[in-house]
Amino acid sequence: IVTDMLGQDHECYLGAPPHCDILFPTDFEKLASFTKRSLHSKYHRQPSSASLSQLTNLETRVEKQSDFLLRWGPEHVAMTKSWFGLTRHSPLLHDFVNCSVLSISCL
Repeated sequence: IVTDMLGQDHECYLGAPPHCDILFPTDFEKLASFTKRSLHSKYHRQPSSASLSQLTNLETRVEKQSDFLLRWGPEHVAMTKSWFGLTRHSPLLHDFVNCSVLSISCL
């Protein structure tokens, strides 16, 4: 899906205006599973005590963008909230509710 800044969809990114969002429908749970399997096989192909300890300490997480931002950037979310305090609307949390994030971190 290619959408320009006016909200108009385009069939192909080659004919779209220069400033567009290109959205790829993604099954994040499958992607997380693939990532775990790939990392697991990589570390077992090149076994070392350091790599095996890293493997057991990896966390793969799929979460909605709002949850990710509240966990890793609450100060940035707070700066975008409505100044009037009536709605507490934050574009970072409320404008992209269908977006997800895949993260991999060491515990």
